[in-house]
Amino acid sequence: MTLAQVAVVEAQKKGQSNTLAQLKLAEGSDLKTSIDTGIKFISALERLENKFDISFMYKTGLLDGVYAPKDIGQTDNLTYELQKLLDPYSLKYTRLNNRTFAISLDFSKYAVRLNAKMERVQGTVTDASTGETLPGVNVVFKGTAVGTATDADGNYSLDATSLQDTLLFSFIGYQTQEVPLNGRTDIDVALAPQALVGEDVVVVGYGSHREKADLTSAVAEVDMESVADRPVSNLTNLMQGQAPGLVAKQTSGTPGEELQVNIRGISSLGAGSEPLFVVDGFPVGTSAGKNIDPSNIESISVLKDASSTAIYGARGSNGVILITTKTAKEGDVDISFNATAGVQNLPHSRRTEMMNGVEFARFKKEAFMDKIRYFDNREPSIDEVPENYRHPENTQYSTNWLNQILNQNAPFSEV
Repeated sequence: MTLAQVAVVEAQKKGQSNTLAQLKLAEGSDLKTSIDTGIKFISALERLENKFDISFMYKTGLLDGVYAPKDIGQTDNLTYELQKLLDPYSLKYTRLNNRTFAISLDFSKYAVRLNAKMERVQGTVTDASTGETLPGVNVVFKGTAVGTATDADGNYSLDATSLQDTLLFSFIGYQTQEVPLNGRTDIDVALAPQALVGEDVVVVGYGSHREKADLTSAVAEVDMESVADRPVSNLTNLMQGQAPGLVAKQTSGTPGEELQVNIRGISSLGAGSEPLFVVDGFPVGTSAGKNIDPSNIESISVLKDASSTAIYGARGSNGVILITTKTAKEGDVDISFNATAGVQNLPHSRRTEMMNGVEFARFKKEAFMDKIRYFDNREPSIDEVPENYRHPENTQYSTNWLNQILNQNAPFSEV
């Protein structure tokens, strides 16, 4: 007798109540079929109440998690409908008056089932490829929660109410296997490893998913084929405009300087909003633009929501950019050469507007005179202004020093 069945019998002896779902689970009934193909038991009772103008009484919680056939209430025979609804679940009804019925468990039927002879089933689970025993394999009766797990030597044993049941063997990384007993009590099983199909694997911050449809996290991938021919000098230039939610903008006029990258905007006013870069599984910080050759990158994935903090913690609070570099492949010889050359200029629209010589002299003259007015509280004379700024209109020199320090057509190259 299983632990669940013993608990039911002990509860009966003490006068305690059980839900119908617990009792059906204890006796090994297949509730999944009813869940997939039926309606809630309470809904079936409400259907009969409306059809026959009656009411039912039952203990709160008794029918939780129980389902009934969908075709309940199709006839006008109340007795037939009650038997069809209650008999499969070992329930009985008592007529309290013409319109009220009480529903309860028929423990006599359960007693017959629980007293059935139990058969001990045992065996060993091994790896089909290596022959080694597998500890921790889940072994359950199909359609129930009754089962066990293999020990350190791969052995298992459990009691069966019928030798016509089917055992279900499952283990992470191995194919699930169903084995009918067919009257046997010694069942040895060899589980085959389960290989993932490479095209269906989507890498995320905390592992991998076999089906892309199972991926609920916000992950964007950069199409490396579409950017393969872009003449960029660093990683951040490569990602610009290639992933939704990722913004890469230039904040410096230095030729070849990496861009500032943000995922879904600015998340902090003082702590920084840069994402975490992870290269081949190793976090490298919030900047990787100059440390990686864009031509050596095989894939780029952008994690944009809470999944980025699942393994990287607070470092991934602003998002994570996963970078996988190219590696050698057995049997393939691939030699490539890339060279990039060009010039960079600061657009005139982004340059600071400077004063000319006359405007600067006039500014300095007014500054000296305003200083005297403010601190001395009097009107200054022209002689108190430095001689070079007394007559701005006579200024002979006008040099734009910003244009002088900027390198027009600044060359850059990368090989």
